[in-house]
Amino acid sequence: MVFDDAVWIAERCFGELGKKTIFLWKQYNVAYFGGALKPTLVLYVPTSPYGHWVGLHCRDQNIYLMFPGAKRPWGFVRGVLLHEMVHQHLAQCERDASHAGQPWRSEIMRITHLLGRDIWAGEYTVVKVAGRSVRANKKQPVGIHAQYCLNQFDISRWPHSYTKKSSWPGLEPPELEPSVYAQLKVEESTQAKAAAAPTT
Repeated sequence: MVFDDAVWIAERCFGELGKKTIFLWKQYNVAYFGGALKPTLVLYVPTSPYGHWVGLHCRDQNIYLMFPGAKRPWGFVRGVLLHEMVHQHLAQCERDASHAGQPWRSEIMRITHLLGRDIWAGEYTVVKVAGRSVRANKKQPVGIHAQYCLNQFDISRWPHSYTKKSSWPGLEPPELEPSVYAQLKVEESTQAKAAAAPTT
């Protein structure tokens, strides 16, 4: 698949939202993955087949997102897109894409730094707490600065924050570049005028 195919399908299936989303995928691909991700379909679904996820990337397949809504504003959906793109990147590189794996933790620390913050996502392992063995994330090494130390709940839901259990406020990745969005609107207007023009 080439990028133009993904654009064509996104626009035909989901209109302006689909086209805006696939161009946002391209923007994030360049900004955070050096343009290394292979073009893929980014598709919206109205409900979650598993009842709880808000995004999904199946190995070597499409990215699925839930439609924006009252509980999932556009800023939240952008975060889900970037989350699934990390899965895509790790799967494409044939590395462990699970939330408990070192590759995932390294990637979210790297990208969060590019977004202007520093986090620590320590290895999820067994540690001793008050003499008892419990599952927890390793603390950051001495000398490693981080604004926020994420627990496994945060790590698995990055870049979002869930108030009751999160130790950090989360973040929203940037909006589509204004110049790109303006060009999309121009193209949309041109297409609409062409469709409305009388035929001879």
